[in-house]
Amino acid sequence: MTVIGLIWADTSNVAGAFAGVTNVVSAAGIVVLLIALAVKRWRRPT
Repeated sequence: MTVIGLIWADTSNVAGAFAGVTNVVSAAGIVVLLIALAVKRWRRPT
């Protein structure tokens, strides 16, 4: 996705901005998954 985003950034500012937003959203998604995993491990079943 990052490579495609870099290619788009070279061709169009709008597409580059869209690629940047996509990268931020994907990064945020990874962070949310990590937090969910941490909470799941923290709340161990009794």
